[in-house]
Amino acid sequence: MFLYELAIELDRRSGELIDLAAELGMGVVTASSTLDATQVHQLRARLGPSGGASSTPSSRRRPRSRRHPRRRPARPSRHRR
Repeated sequence: MFLYELAIELDRRSGELIDLAAELGMGVVTASSTLDATQVHQLRARLGPSGGASSTPSSRRRPRSRRHPRRRPARPSRHRR
């Protein structure tokens, strides 16, 4: 399992799990690092029985910005045929 997948499942930021993994002495460096079953179990146990998931949306997450708020019409070709 990738660290970012566990972060999504637990409604946590990947950075939080990376920091926690470092505290536990795991060799996790990035959100795309893979975790074995033992590491997943250790992280879940450290976060508590509920896994930190809440029924309300997380207030610590920033809303995703839209990369392209609107599409621009295509420019006409400068080449005449």
